[in-house]
Amino acid sequence: MTMNVIRLVSTARPWQISTFAVLLTSIIVSGFSLLFHGRVTSDYLITGAFAALAVCYVIMTLLYHHRESLWESRTRLNGVISSAMDAIISTDNEQRIVLFNQAAETMFRCPAAQVIGQDITRFIPERFRAAHREHVRRFGESGVTNRTMGSLGTIQRLRADGEEFPAEAS
Repeated sequence: MTMNVIRLVSTARPWQISTFAVLLTSIIVSGFSLLFHGRVTSDYLITGAFAALAVCYVIMTLLYHHRESLWESRTRLNGVISSAMDAIISTDNEQRIVLFNQAAETMFRCPAAQVIGQDITRFIPERFRAAHREHVRRFGESGVTNRTMGSLGTIQRLRADGEEFPAEAS
């Protein structure tokens, strides 16, 4: 049984492991409640408590390794994004900027700290904003775009100082 629990926990997602740990803690508390009311012997409870502690140790170790793995992945991704020669801008589902790399800072002539959380349309000339919003709305409804990778062509963008310039988007 212990091997089955370890196998189950080792393939689980972090939120599943956390849920399992909460359930295990509830079982331990329930066991002490049963002991207090005289419905179970202390030997049985002590054996169960040691087994539960062993499983908790395994769970905590796996959570630590999941966290370390996630940290390494994020560090690698941040390195790739920050060293990219192309401007990389990412938005959330409300079109607010959540990522703005150094190349984007250079291209749009403004620091990331000024644009994070701002609407992406600040970099789209006024005459194109309605079309952009419509495209985003259609994509949000259908999940399909009529654009194909690499075939968008040149579009106009707007720098922080108001200067328009041609750019490619994907």
